[in-house]
Amino acid sequence: MGSGMGTSTGTGQRRSPSLQLYPSKLRGAQGYLTKMPQDFVKRWAELSTLEETLAEIQERLAPMADWYSRPDELQVSTKQEPLKIKNSDDYFAFVMGGQQRRTRNHERLIGQAVEAFKARGAKVSTPHPIDLRMAEPAALIIEAKIVGRFSPILAVRVAVGQLLEYRRFIGPKQSSLCILLDADPGSPG
Repeated sequence: MGSGMGTSTGTGQRRSPSLQLYPSKLRGAQGYLTKMPQDFVKRWAELSTLEETLAEIQERLAPMADWYSRPDELQVSTKQEPLKIKNSDDYFAFVMGGQQRRTRNHERLIGQAVEAFKARGAKVSTPHPIDLRMAEPAALIIEAKIVGRFSPILAVRVAVGQLLEYRRFIGPKQSSLCILLDADPGSPG
């Protein structure tokens, strides 16, 4: 083994050399980098920099994990979900440029729906970010929208996107979807 080119095992076979030959270079056969192609090894510094950059991006994106779940996490919980109806009183918001009056019509609409559903024996909850979820008598995800000065069609479009996202990422996946508007959407025209 003194030459580094391999030794006899006593059975007429030769063991692998402890050094690998590359054009005009020698590299020891110890460590995992010797199993990698030489082009990969040459790019190691570049790949390390890329890994550090991606780690920073991963840190920024990590909080989003609270909003999205793996498919095996989408099972419906058997525990009782909380039902929290928010305050429906109007309030004042102080924003740059002055004071603005804000309504709680959204919360009021959800509260009215909860009362109507509970009066009929439904089991409902308000798990954030879903506006309202019914567990019984049917699995239903409900998105409430205040039409206000906007077109009902715009409210419906926004609600459809939210509902599909909630069903896909929060579940339960077999839920039916429902849009609750504070105004008649009108007839197609």
